[in-house]
Amino acid sequence: MNHSALIFALLASVSISASAQMGQRGPGGQAGQQNMAPFAVATTATPVTLPATVVADRTAVSADLASVATARAKLVSDVAAGATAAVVDADSAAFKAARMQLESDMYKLRTDAQAILTADEAALSLDSIMLEIYGITHNTAAYTAAQTQFNADRAQAAANRQAIFGDLCPAGTICLDGSGHGGNGQMYGR
Repeated sequence: MNHSALIFALLASVSISASAQMGQRGPGGQAGQQNMAPFAVATTATPVTLPATVVADRTAVSADLASVATARAKLVSDVAAGATAAVVDADSAAFKAARMQLESDMYKLRTDAQAILTADEAALSLDSIMLEIYGITHNTAAYTAAQTQFNADRAQAAANRQAIFGDLCPAGTICLDGSGHGGNGQMYGR
């Protein structure tokens, strides 16, 4: 599953969760109805203009990923070739240094992008709350409007995450935090 699909699935589950919390009643209050609007409404997001610090961080992370891949390939190659302990130790130290730099730059990227990510999370949280309220109160018109807003905010959040983190988790890597980039127990490569 690619990064965008993972984010969409995660964000869609938030909508399903909000609908599920309303029980088996749809926005009109009829038993047995399910609101499938999150899947039926297509929305587009506003193009994202990233702050200069985030752009610089992305550039640094891209360079770090290349350094990690090079250091890892050299370590794997030398181990497979039966290199001396001194060579393997030097390769290991280079790989460790490259990984540490990557972790540092990823942390900086997440920190510099935090304002964008937090605003997206706040909007989605408020949308989910409003969906639940309008579902409980059977306010169909308000529910429909809130669902439209939720879909728009979800699309914008996905576009923002893609602009910030997209393509920074190269093929052959394991990215654990759902953003496409490590997280607790970060792991790049196998």
